[in-house]
Amino acid sequence: AQGTALTKLVLSKNKLDFTPHFEPLTCGLQKCTALTHLDLRQNAVSDAGLDGLARVLMGHCPGLQHLDLGWNKFGSEAVREMAGLLSECSALTELRLDGNEIGGGADTLASLTQSLRALKSLVFDETELHPFQLIAHPSSSLQRLDLRYNDLEHAQVHVLQALFILAPSLTHLDLCSCKIGSVSRPPGSASWKQDGGPCDLTYLDMTSNGLGREGMRELSDALTRCPGLTHLSVRQNAIGDDGALSLAEALPALRHLQYLDVSNNVIRTGGSIALAAALAQCPALAHLDLEGNMLGLQGLEPLAASLARCSSLSTLDLCSIGLRPMGSNHDEQYGALAGLLHSVPALSKLALDDNIWIAQDCPRAVAALGTCQNLTSLALSHLRCGVEGLDALCSVIATLSRLERLALCKLPVFQAPPQEELESSTEAERADQTRDDGHEGQGAASARARVSGVAHVLRECRALRDLELADHVKGKWQPAGDLRLTHVLREASRLHRLSLARSNIVFTEPMLDALAGCASVRDLDLSRNDLSRIPEGGGVAGLCRLVRQSTALVRLRVQGSLPGDGSGQELEQQCRRKDVRVALRMRDLFGDSEGSSSPDSDDD
Repeated sequence: AQGTALTKLVLSKNKLDFTPHFEPLTCGLQKCTALTHLDLRQNAVSDAGLDGLARVLMGHCPGLQHLDLGWNKFGSEAVREMAGLLSECSALTELRLDGNEIGGGADTLASLTQSLRALKSLVFDETELHPFQLIAHPSSSLQRLDLRYNDLEHAQVHVLQALFILAPSLTHLDLCSCKIGSVSRPPGSASWKQDGGPCDLTYLDMTSNGLGREGMRELSDALTRCPGLTHLSVRQNAIGDDGALSLAEALPALRHLQYLDVSNNVIRTGGSIALAAALAQCPALAHLDLEGNMLGLQGLEPLAASLARCSSLSTLDLCSIGLRPMGSNHDEQYGALAGLLHSVPALSKLALDDNIWIAQDCPRAVAALGTCQNLTSLALSHLRCGVEGLDALCSVIATLSRLERLALCKLPVFQAPPQEELESSTEAERADQTRDDGHEGQGAASARARVSGVAHVLRECRALRDLELADHVKGKWQPAGDLRLTHVLREASRLHRLSLARSNIVFTEPMLDALAGCASVRDLDLSRNDLSRIPEGGGVAGLCRLVRQSTALVRLRVQGSLPGDGSGQELEQQCRRKDVRVALRMRDLFGDSEGSSSPDSDDD
């Protein structure tokens, strides 16, 4: 009631409603006549409460511009009544109603767009909207429409047609995961490109809609009317090579396109060739995602020449594209990858995860990686390469002076030596772990040599702040590997984020001491490891000591690492005292009898 000059009020996650039971709050809100921004997200606003709130805002907050009512408990009838009441809020430009069980179709959305004439942004995610008939009453001012995660499968009017009826003002349209399906125009009808003039759309997300090749052909016709489009995602639509060919026909019209995601679309070499030719005519392209398409090494060759013309390209995702050499002479076959890396020297983010890349047999491709001196993010996880190949990679990575993020998951970073070497060195290495004379023994020196590649990267890449070393050992964690990890951690003092998830780590006292030495780490992921085999001084007590000693830690992930017997309560309390956010399983806090539906529950 004292907030007459208040302009922004955030009351999210407070279980509020505006029924008569909350009358003091309603009366106080009436005093906030200067309010421009009101956030009531994730409360308990019911139909009756929404009516009470709308009446307060109508009469007392004429300058309201932003209203967030996402994830409350009202329905379509209350929304229609609210729209009429808020028609006097002529300044309202942004409205969020996502996560409410609204449904209602045309009349609900139309009531909003007709009553709120100044509305420019409408977020309607996960509102059970069905069917989609908004085109009956298009808005002349609406610029952003977000309908992701609604069911538009049985729309009575073609969604693409709706797109262009709204298009005179619409610049941002999100239809992610709306079950649109593979749809086509009726036989004999004109193409979409003949339905009118150009539109102002700059952002379009059609991710996970099952478009298929037919739907992609229709969408590609529509895209030719969007010359100003800068962001396009058709991720996970199974468009295949035929759909890629249709998209390639539309790309030359999109001269301003900066972001293109065609990942996970069953595109093979033929589709890659078609896309490559078209991408050469998109000079503004900065982000290209081809993940999950089996392009193969042959599909990279045409891309290299095309992307050389995209001087703004800074992000390239080539994860899981089937880089599998056949027979021998791998270096020659990987020449296509080397050529691609040479053609994009300005690249800042590169992902090559989950490809068969036997690095020790591909010196040209490894050397070409060193030409990308602008790289700030590099992902090389799940590659098939041995210790020698990893050393070759690390020697090149260490030259990337601007590198800030590196992922080397499921690689032989801490691979144990052959069994005969292990048997002869285990005792020496165990002795090194418990040494107290301040000097390293022969076993430790051997282990240091084995991890010299990763440690060398940490020493040389002084800008590196984010390191992922997850998924390394699936079998029993050897003491030698444990020691190697401690040597790597000694070089990690500058890191802000470190992931050692799913690596079967034994949290011994020396290991926790090494982790405590990572003084700058803010985000530490130790999830899905095993704390059931813990020597004295380690385990949950050791993790508590780590939290107490840390000065920078703000987030700790240990879900799946604790025994699940309620012992996590001590750790949770310690994290609470240090203001550290910690992720655990419910049974880590309550044991198997409380807080989880079964002893095997992995709820975080």
